[in-house]
Amino acid sequence: MHMRQEDHDRAAQALQHAAEAGHQIGAISQDHPGMTLEDSYAIQSLILDRAKAAGRHVAGYKVAFSSPPVMRMMGMEEPARGVLLGDMAFPAGGTVPCGAIPGAAVEAEILFRMGDDLHGADCTPQDVLAATEYVAPALELIGGRVFAQDPVTGAARRAVDLVADNTGAAGFVIGGARHKPGDVALDRVGVSLARDGLVEETGLGASVHGHPLDAMAWLARNLAKSGEYLRRGDVVLAGSLVRPVPVGTSRAFAADFGHFGHVTISFEQES
Repeated sequence: MHMRQEDHDRAAQALQHAAEAGHQIGAISQDHPGMTLEDSYAIQSLILDRAKAAGRHVAGYKVAFSSPPVMRMMGMEEPARGVLLGDMAFPAGGTVPCGAIPGAAVEAEILFRMGDDLHGADCTPQDVLAATEYVAPALELIGGRVFAQDPVTGAARRAVDLVADNTGAAGFVIGGARHKPGDVALDRVGVSLARDGLVEETGLGASVHGHPLDAMAWLARNLAKSGEYLRRGDVVLAGSLVRPVPVGTSRAFAADFGHFGHVTISFEQES
């Protein structure tokens, strides 16, 4: 059974309050076991509407659950999308304030900057190439407003909870290198992600939906179902090359993409 409009409203309000207060809440799906992805995107859209009403602006999108193993783990048949807001951007080499992102984790990604609008239910990787201004190394900062496991009930959050929570989008960091997308074999781009100087994860562009261009084409097609499209100037995180690395008490993260570039971010910890 789908959720009602008032259920969507209450869920969006609860998630927004959690984000503003810097705490986490139990999974929405606990109270709505029949919750669907359609419900999730409706809640995500309400949260976005509230953000716009507060003067925040959309900077672009992100692709989540982009690797087949993650899709299988989450019980998904395709990736999911989230929205990046302008105030989620952190400068490369900068510092994230203490407590700014509850349950924070870091992922290494390839970022696309759109040079032209990209519409269409029939979007192809070649269309993505033609519409992209540049690609760059990036980090995504994720932070769930929903507990991974409810401390009271023990219930685990589901994919529908994560999508409603804007797929955990909390921040992004763009490295300084810029590349024309046609000049780089994006599926062969490799990365090592280090936490406090120790490499925690390594990955390859091919893990992103088979190819980052395929992930981008999927996003354009998915947006078209809702009458939306990628706009000139949008930035898009095409999907993580690595598993998320929890921040915890760590301070410094560095992603080394080799010739593709590098990007760093630090986290302020309580003294």
